[in-house]
Amino acid sequence: MTSVRQRKDTAISPPQRSPYSIRPVHWTDLPTLRGLRGETARLDMPEGIISGLRPIRTAVRGIIPSLGNVWTFVLVKEGEVHAFAQARPRRDSHTWDVIYLAYGRKDRIGSAEVRDAMWTALLDAATRTAGRRRATRLFARVPDSADAMIALRDAGYITYGREMLYVAPYHKAAQDAGEQPRLHRQQGGETWAIHQLYTLTTPKAMQFAEARTSVFWDIPRKASDRAAYWIGEAHEVTAYARTLSGEHAYLIDVLFRPEAREQVPGFVRSVLTTLSASEGDLIYVRALGHQEDLGGMLEALGFSLLIRQSLLVKYTTISVREAVPAFAPVPVLRKAVAGRVPSLSARRSASIRLWHRIVQSPWPSHGGDLP
Repeated sequence: MTSVRQRKDTAISPPQRSPYSIRPVHWTDLPTLRGLRGETARLDMPEGIISGLRPIRTAVRGIIPSLGNVWTFVLVKEGEVHAFAQARPRRDSHTWDVIYLAYGRKDRIGSAEVRDAMWTALLDAATRTAGRRRATRLFARVPDSADAMIALRDAGYITYGREMLYVAPYHKAAQDAGEQPRLHRQQGGETWAIHQLYTLTTPKAMQFAEARTSVFWDIPRKASDRAAYWIGEAHEVTAYARTLSGEHAYLIDVLFRPEAREQVPGFVRSVLTTLSASEGDLIYVRALGHQEDLGGMLEALGFSLLIRQSLLVKYTTISVREAVPAFAPVPVLRKAVAGRVPSLSARRSASIRLWHRIVQSPWPSHGGDLP
């Protein structure tokens, strides 16, 4: 992370010919990637920290298809790798996440403008790759203090929302059972009610950018690190929380109806009791920009603000070759001859008998031929 740098008034015009090339990572690039520590930007906070994603391990997973589907793009100039970017498709494969950017030492790369141009080129390459694979959107979470915002803006990313990330160490405390709402663990068939809660409590601009359907709220059966809980009635969910569990860190995302804000603190405390956390583990809770009340509730529960992030989206465009209509001559219809089937063939067709007498029975018979 570095301090935000203000862009100069005079825009830098891109060169007519790119002085570098971009390609997927190779095995021989891994030693070089370890040395690119000049500047890095994580764009997957806090999921990347909780899941234990590391740039080199992520690159290896992209090289071996059986380990994952993460894409790592390297930027090569004069035969040397100077920067790289990583992007990952989501479960629906129609949306991708840009998760990491890195470049080498400043004394070897040059000015910050050159670095921004390199990152922008890498982001454009990721957009083209995602578009060829029928992806419609790419997302990125950018902390307010990250210089990566400049490259993302130049690559065509736009802000569609804001979020605040709160954190607190886990402390197991005795809770009064009478103060906690009745907690339901998400089961199959409840995704539609949860999706209705999302559409009722989320701004339309954010809904349009995220383009979520009810399938988004499904919890994979084999996902041992994910769970979800809700309170309310089966047909009307009052509050909803989804958890992501890591080795020593956890994330909680919360949705709630504005009229049920008084139940949210007790709901969050109940969700905390479901985590298999140990004393001192970090608990992250994400509050979106339109959830103004949630921040104060979390601070009352002992959470403190960690970072503010901008939510960015990039819409892909795919060039489609226009189909040229091909005109074929229509054959002349000849007058149907008795005993023949009408034909569109220009050639003289042979007569087709519409009936045929069975001379020999297809099954065993004692009476010989059929009369």
